[in-house]
Amino acid sequence: MDYLLFAFGDYTKTDPHINLIVDFVSQISSKEVTYQYGDSGIIVSFSTVKTVDEITDYLEINLTKLTAMFFVFPVTDDTIMSMDTEIYSHLFSKTDNLSETPTQKYVSDMTDIPSFDRIMDTKPLDELFNILFKPVEVKKVLTLDEILDKIIDKGINNLTQTEKEQLDEYSKK
Repeated sequence: MDYLLFAFGDYTKTDPHINLIVDFVSQISSKEVTYQYGDSGIIVSFSTVKTVDEITDYLEINLTKLTAMFFVFPVTDDTIMSMDTEIYSHLFSKTDNLSETPTQKYVSDMTDIPSFDRIMDTKPLDELFNILFKPVEVKKVLTLDEILDKIIDKGINNLTQTEKEQLDEYSKK
């Protein structure tokens, strides 16, 4: 069965996530994987004989750390989609109509990463992600009222460094 994977995240042309996503999907695809991407997402066309449950398990294990979110849809005669004809041709044929260069299949040595048959042992994969991708630190911006409430409740010495910096920024306004 043919499928389309839509993965959303913060991608750039040099982002290694794109190559890893394509490589992971290639491991379960029974045909050449084609894809189109931009700064905020990637669409991957693939075909597999795996069951929906097998696809779900595999992609959840391998793509969760690479994407903000992803969706997979079967491509059938009943699938409704609208896209540029060049992108459609690229995703559903073996020629690359988007550039003058022939399509190149991305190949990498994945011997140290668990294959589909070994998905229960994800420790090497987790170690790889910890090395390659540093977690993004999200700083919550508190309102001035929230910071003042914390000072009243717990005292100024209990503010975090970030909260102190935010308070300093509010005092400059």
